[in-house]
Amino acid sequence: MEPSSELEDCIERLGHALDVIRR
Repeated sequence: MEPSSELEDCIERLGHALDVIRR
């Protein structure tokens, strides 16, 4: 299992959500 991949996915989802909320 690669935690780094999971973390990257979580960060990417969080970034997208923040971008949508900031809009």
